[in-house]
Amino acid sequence: MNESQDIEETTKVDNSRLEELLQLFKDDPSPQNVQELGEEIKSSQLYLPVVYSQSMIEDILSGDVGEVREFKEPAGFDINFLTNNRGEKAIPLFTSDRIMEEAGLRSSVIVMHVEDLVDSLQGTENTYQLVTINPMTETGIDMPILTFLNMFKKREMSEEEKRFLESMNRMLEVLENHSIALEEKTAFFNRGPQDFMKEVAVDGVFVPNIPFSVSTIKEFEEDVSPYLNIILMDEGKRIVYFGEPTEENPFNVLLAPGCEIEMVEEVDEFTTVWKCGNQPFYDGMK
Repeated sequence: MNESQDIEETTKVDNSRLEELLQLFKDDPSPQNVQELGEEIKSSQLYLPVVYSQSMIEDILSGDVGEVREFKEPAGFDINFLTNNRGEKAIPLFTSDRIMEEAGLRSSVIVMHVEDLVDSLQGTENTYQLVTINPMTETGIDMPILTFLNMFKKREMSEEEKRFLESMNRMLEVLENHSIALEEKTAFFNRGPQDFMKEVAVDGVFVPNIPFSVSTIKEFEEDVSPYLNIILMDEGKRIVYFGEPTEENPFNVLLAPGCEIEMVEEVDEFTTVWKCGNQPFYDGMK
């Protein structure tokens, strides 16, 4: 092999799901698709076009066919970057060598886990401005390099978020350790200024993802909370009871997250009857 020829060391990787999500993102950049695409990028291995140093070329040529190497810093290559029409330098990444070939870019490549690539690019934000995945293709996307570098950074929670999390943990502990089983069929009530249970329900089933407060009384806050939800619970269903309701806090019963509360009847525009079914939070509890 002539030393001036491109040298390609590629590893077989499957980024078919990432390619599907890139197409989905182009068709519908919804928050859900953005989130799923970001998670898939973070777990991917991508093809990075590079220019090898002369010493690295000689090292590769002197090795055996199929030999695997672990390169120490300095790695002996430079990124084969692109420059857009605004003069910004972009780091190109490809989901496969086939797509890189279709894009018309011929280069040596290395395949890197994105997490390792992010680590190696720390401190380069003044050198490069963009990261582009599958550039010069129909599904190519660009992102600022700082966005790419921050993909694995864990955001510090605010004090308010910490207090909320602590409160949730305390409520979950109470639900686990202080629940009681109903001795008879009972109706509980929830009021609100909006018909939120029906708005959130999927196929007529409302499943709270956090502890859900209800009351043992029906007549409260009727002037500001006209929407009434009546929740029927059979004997044996579990609740946490905090005592008699007060005017300041009419919500005196707590239901565990994950309860499957199914719509039974729409009595009128403002009143809906529901029935609590499975309570997976208490699965296994005798």
